[in-house]
Amino acid sequence: MFENWPSGIPSGNWNLFRKTMRVDERHRLAHSFAEKTRNNNSMDWKSNDIESLKKDGIQFLDNLLTTEQCAEMYDYFYQQPCYDFYNSHEKFSIKNTPKHIRLGRHTLKTNLLAPNMVDIITNERLISMASEYLNAPATLSLMLPMWSFNNNETAKNINMQLFHRDCDDFKNLKLFVLLSDTEDKNGNQTYVKTSHVKQDLPLSLHEIKRYSDESVMTYFSKDDTMNIHGKKGLTWFADTYGIHKGTPPNLTTSNRLLFQLQFTYSPVSIFNYKPAIFSRWEQLSDLVKYSTRLYLRSPK
Repeated sequence: MFENWPSGIPSGNWNLFRKTMRVDERHRLAHSFAEKTRNNNSMDWKSNDIESLKKDGIQFLDNLLTTEQCAEMYDYFYQQPCYDFYNSHEKFSIKNTPKHIRLGRHTLKTNLLAPNMVDIITNERLISMASEYLNAPATLSLMLPMWSFNNNETAKNINMQLFHRDCDDFKNLKLFVLLSDTEDKNGNQTYVKTSHVKQDLPLSLHEIKRYSDESVMTYFSKDDTMNIHGKKGLTWFADTYGIHKGTPPNLTTSNRLLFQLQFTYSPVSIFNYKPAIFSRWEQLSDLVKYSTRLYLRSPK
């Protein structure tokens, strides 16, 4: 079962999340929903410095994982069955990736059983930072190791490899960790700083669709564009309503594996969730229990 594949007809506020609206209107709705979430779920979190995240939409953290832990996770996912992210969700081994597949993912169960995974998703500092940014207890609503493959030099970039905004809630925040080394224009991610709050953009750049490079760079300079690359373990938060994209690795390097967690106010209505029994559930704080409730549950 894939968590991030539509489980049915969108419900709740899904269509409103994805409605074309200006930043001030989206922020007004997020503020209102954050207040409602706080009122319904009274719990505290530790204060954190998130000024860069608020200002630019992106903030780097100390590495969450050691080089050895990243390699352990990479090796684990490399050996697991993988699936085409789109189309028919064709199953394959990464050793023999079909040439037409550009992006790959794993099942929810495979993700949960990965080395270090439970420690990552129950990390109270990360959840506190996400809660502070959302101004409400954060819900972990996506856990996604994503492969980008380097086996088709003639293919055009697709989907997440084109500029876009994420809108799975009125406000969403993602944590990213590189599980493989990447270089500039060779598996890097590109983020347009301040695009999460910039007011004077045409409505066409608030549509939930893919944007051309030209349409984005008409309103931003090269100084606004951050190309994120580096050694495995590099860790950052990004408000992914801000304009961003991935880039495929080229044919001279290995496949890229990028791990991400998404934090929102609520579960994503079109996603599948099935929490697993967690023996150390009672050792978690109330905030962590709340945040991870879509993935972990009490043995009782």
